[in-house]
Amino acid sequence: MKNLFYILFILFFLNNYIFSQDQTSDSIKKQDDNKVKTEENTDNYDNNNNVNTPKNGWDLYQEGRYYDSIILLKDEMRRFPQRINVYVILGWDYRQLRRYKEMEEISLEGLKVNSTDIRLVRNLGESYYFQNSFLNAVKEFEKYISYRYNRNDSYVSLIYYYLGVCFYNLKSFRKADIALSTARYYQPNDNNTNLYLGKTMVELKQFEKAKKYFDTVLKNSPDNTEAIEGLKRIKDFQ
Repeated sequence: MKNLFYILFILFFLNNYIFSQDQTSDSIKKQDDNKVKTEENTDNYDNNNNVNTPKNGWDLYQEGRYYDSIILLKDEMRRFPQRINVYVILGWDYRQLRRYKEMEEISLEGLKVNSTDIRLVRNLGESYYFQNSFLNAVKEFEKYISYRYNRNDSYVSLIYYYLGVCFYNLKSFRKADIALSTARYYQPNDNNTNLYLGKTMVELKQFEKAKKYFDTVLKNSPDNTEAIEGLKRIKDFQ
């Protein structure tokens, strides 16, 4: 009986020992697997355990890293020449860097891909505007207005302002009046619009209106030299 008891005891002990060893090995294996997975994913997380995704040209543009954005977008354009947003954001990068000729060139390239993309039309118009190519700018801004799908477009006031300045410089003062008055309808307190309306009214010999616009500018910016000069011009005419 004693022998049977010892045999059973030994079998019970061996079974527990083997079972415990198997469990430990499996646990270690699982820990190792988890460690590998964690190490593999470490590069995709920051110190706050947030997933790090590679930044694209738009991200860099928003951060004001225009040169870096251009490098990334040009590489993307080589790989995906039909991706229209690349041309749009490159135009914005060039505008921020005041590289208006390059802004013009990339906008023209983009318009070959999509000839009616309103953002590219606007970019091209602005590139001409800032190069003082006012006649070309007028064509693009008028195209922008004819293409726009939403009459609540937030850029409408700016586009009409650009048009007004273009017409003023082209000495088409009646058209300048119409464009600038439309811009003022959307943004009545904009200093630049009121200033150019004042200058336009002087050219049209409508001095009371000119004075009103210059006074509006000076209420917002008492030291505005162009408005002050405009009021002096009115006195000289009178």
